[in-house]
Amino acid sequence: VYGGYYDVCRHQLLFTAADLTAAGIQAGSIPNMQFFVKSMLPIGLNTQSYIGTLQGFTIKMKCTNLTVLNNVWDNAGFTQVLNPVNYSPTTGWNNHAFNTAFEWDGVSSILVDICFNWVSSNPYTSNPVMPYTNTGVAKTRYYYSSSQNLCGLNTTCFTTVNRPNVRFGNCPITKTSDFTYLWTPNFALTSTNTQSTIASPTASTVYSITVNPIGQVNCAQTQTVDIQVIVPVTPTITSGAFCTNFPATAINVTPTNGTWTPTAYMSATGVFTPSLAAVGGNTVSYTTGTGTCSAASTLTINVEQYNPATLTGSVTPLCISDPTVNLMGIVANTTGTWTGTGVNAGVFDPALSGAGTYVLTYNTNSVPTLTLCPDVSTLQVNVHTIPQPTITQVGPYCNNMAPVQLLVSPTGGVYGGIGNNAVSPSGLFDPQIAVIGANTISYTVSSGPCVKTTSIDINVEKFIPATLTSSVGPFCWNASAVNLNSSVMTPGGTWSGPGVANNTFDPYASGSGNFVLTYNTYSSPTASLCPDMSTVAVLVNPMPIVSITTNTLEGCRPLKIEFNVPSVNGGSGTWTFGDNSTATGLSAIHTYTTAGTFMATYNYYDNIGCNVFAQVPPIIVHDLPIADFKILPDNQISIADPTVEFINTSTVLQNNTYFWNIGDFMHSSNTNTSFTFGTHGFMYITLVATNEFGCKDTAVKVVEVKNDYGLWVPNAFTPNGDGLNDVFRVVVSPFGLDLSDFEMDIFDRWGEKIFSTKDILVGWNGAKFNKGEVIKDDTYVYKIKYTTSQKEAKYKTGHVTLIK
Repeated sequence: VYGGYYDVCRHQLLFTAADLTAAGIQAGSIPNMQFFVKSMLPIGLNTQSYIGTLQGFTIKMKCTNLTVLNNVWDNAGFTQVLNPVNYSPTTGWNNHAFNTAFEWDGVSSILVDICFNWVSSNPYTSNPVMPYTNTGVAKTRYYYSSSQNLCGLNTTCFTTVNRPNVRFGNCPITKTSDFTYLWTPNFALTSTNTQSTIASPTASTVYSITVNPIGQVNCAQTQTVDIQVIVPVTPTITSGAFCTNFPATAINVTPTNGTWTPTAYMSATGVFTPSLAAVGGNTVSYTTGTGTCSAASTLTINVEQYNPATLTGSVTPLCISDPTVNLMGIVANTTGTWTGTGVNAGVFDPALSGAGTYVLTYNTNSVPTLTLCPDVSTLQVNVHTIPQPTITQVGPYCNNMAPVQLLVSPTGGVYGGIGNNAVSPSGLFDPQIAVIGANTISYTVSSGPCVKTTSIDINVEKFIPATLTSSVGPFCWNASAVNLNSSVMTPGGTWSGPGVANNTFDPYASGSGNFVLTYNTYSSPTASLCPDMSTVAVLVNPMPIVSITTNTLEGCRPLKIEFNVPSVNGGSGTWTFGDNSTATGLSAIHTYTTAGTFMATYNYYDNIGCNVFAQVPPIIVHDLPIADFKILPDNQISIADPTVEFINTSTVLQNNTYFWNIGDFMHSSNTNTSFTFGTHGFMYITLVATNEFGCKDTAVKVVEVKNDYGLWVPNAFTPNGDGLNDVFRVVVSPFGLDLSDFEMDIFDRWGEKIFSTKDILVGWNGAKFNKGEVIKDDTYVYKIKYTTSQKEAKYKTGHVTLIK
C-alpha cells in the first residue's frame, strides 16, 4: 500500500464480516488502522533501502455487502476517515489514527480505499516488503502509475487474492459499567470517578471528564464543561428630557456589561428613540448578571411634544383689493403665533398692509418646557395694485388689407381676440385672419394677481376677389350657354360684355369672333372699401368643314384603305369602319379582312370641341377564290412511271380562271392538266386561281419523283450447256443507274479471284476467267460495285452456287 518503484499507487482492501469477527473485531468504532512493513528493498543501483514521503496519503472506508472484488474501482459511498497527510513509512507496524472513527455495524463487509498523490518532483516512492495473506478469492484491488493521479479514478484495475496484513483498533459497544471515569480538577466535586458528579464552585471553573473502555487501548474520550460563577452589580442609568423630534440616542449606564430590556422605544443595545416613545414618562430597564445572579434598575425618561412650525402652503400674490387670508390654514400645527405687517390674530389683510413685499413669521414651542425644542418659519407675501387700461378705436377694414398696430395705454399688457385670432401678442391686428364682421379685441394688464381688462370691436368686411380660376371658351358658334361663375374663384360679382345675360354667356347670341368679358366684385356693406375687377377674352369659332379622301373604295380582301381629312390641320376625330373596328386621329389605315359592303364614318372635333359627322361612300370588299388541287397517283411517284394527273378542286370552280406552273417545266391555263416528268427530284406545282373581280389565290404543293432502280443477283447457275441458266450475270433496271461504272469480281473459298469484269453485259460461264473448262461445283463469293445516276457508289457482296 506504500508503493513499489512507482510514483503513486492505490489499493482497495475488502474485509468480510467473517474476516473481522475472526480477528476479534466487534461492532462499534474503529479509530485507527495499522500496516506492517517487514523491510525496504533497494531501488536500481542504490544498495541502500529507500524510504520516500507519500504525498496526500488518505484512507476511506465504507460498509458493503460484497464478498469478492472485480477489476473496476468503487468510488461511491465512502467515509474519509484519514484526512490527506504526507507520510513516510517505517519498518514495523505503521499506525494511522483516524481523524474520524469508522462505525461498523458488525454484519456488513468493510471496503478500505488507500491512496496517495502523484508528484512529478518525487520520482520514486517507498519500496517496502509487506507480509500478506492469501484470501482464496480476490479481496484486493491495486494499480501503480508514474504519470497520473489515481485517487477517485473511474478506470479498470488489477485484482489479487493476496491481501496485506493489517490491524484495526476497535471500541466495541458496551454497558456503562464497562468504562472508567475521571473528573478534573478535584475542586468542589462530590465525586471524581463516577459517571456523574455535583459541582459547587465559588468561582468560574472548567471541568474535564475522561471516559475509557475497560481493557481497551486508544479508545479514551475526553470532554469539558465551563461553569461560570457571576456576582451581579446594581446598574446606574442617567438621561435628560427629549422632544419627539430628537434623534435616537444611546442612554448612559454603569456598569456596561448588562442587558437592556427591549421596548418599542428602547433597543436591546440601549438606544432610546424619542419618535417611538409616548409623550410624557417612558420607563427603561437595565439588568446586570443572569438568572438568580442579577440586578436591575429603571429610569423614567420624559418626552415632550415637538410642534413644528412647518408651512403646508403659501400665499399667492394679492391685489390690494383682495379679501383677507387666514394664515392658520397653511400651517401643519396651529399652536403657534403669526407676526408681521398686516397681521392681526393669525389673519393677513392686504388693505391694511398696502402694496409691497412683506415677510411674516410663525413661531411654535414644546410644552411644558418652551425652550426645549422651539421652531420658526417665515412667509413672503406680495401685494400689488394697477390702473384701468384703454384701446384706441380703429376700422373698418377689408380682409385683404395689411395688419395695423393697435394703440393702448398703459403698455406692456396682453392682447387677445374673443372668438378670433386676429391680434398678435404684440398688438398687431391682421384683417386677413380676422372674422367677417365685428372682431372683439381685449387688452389685459396685470401686476401680480391684479388684472384689469378692456375691449373694442373692429369691423372687417369681406374682400370679394374678381379672380378667374379658368379661361372661358373657346366655343363653337352654336354651343350651349355657359354659367360664367364656374370660372371665378368667388361668385357674387357682376359679369358684362357681348352675349352676357344674368352671369351667363351665350355663343349663339354673341356670334363668332373674339370678345372681352368683364367681372366686377365689391365689399359689403361698404361697396367702395375694396372693389375688384378681372377681364377674360372669349373666342367663338364657326362650324368646321370636313372632307374625306380614300385611296380606294373597292378591292379584294384583305383590302387596305387609307383614310385622310385634308381639309383640317388640327383637332381630333374617331373613325368607325363598319366592321366593328375604330381608330382615332386625322388619318387612319384600315384593312378589311372579310368580304362585304361597309359604311365608314368620321366624327370630327376641332381644337375647341366643335363637332361634325362625315359619311364615307360605301366600301366594297370582294372575297377571294380558294385554290386547291389533287395529285394522282397520290402515293409514291417514281421515274419508272413518271406521268402525273393534276385535278383542280378550287372554289368556285367555274367562276375562276387558272394558271398552272408544273415545276417550271410546263405552264397551262386549263382547269385540269397532266405531265410526264423526265427526271427525278422534288417538283413544285403551283396553281393560281383568279375570280371575276381579279381576286387571286395560290396553292403550292410538292411532288417527289423518286429515282427507283433495280439490281438482281442470282444465287445459283448451271453451266451445263443446256441453254438454260448457263451464265451468272447481274440483271438491272433500265433507269436509275450509270452502267458505265460497273465492276464484278468472283472468288473461290480460298480467296483466289477466278473472274472479273467491268461490263455489266458480260457474265461468268463457270470457267476460270471464262476460259477452259467449267470448274468444280462449289459456292463462290461475288463482290459488285455499281453507280447510281446521281454518281452515288454502291457495293454488294454475296454467294453464288455453281451446279453442273
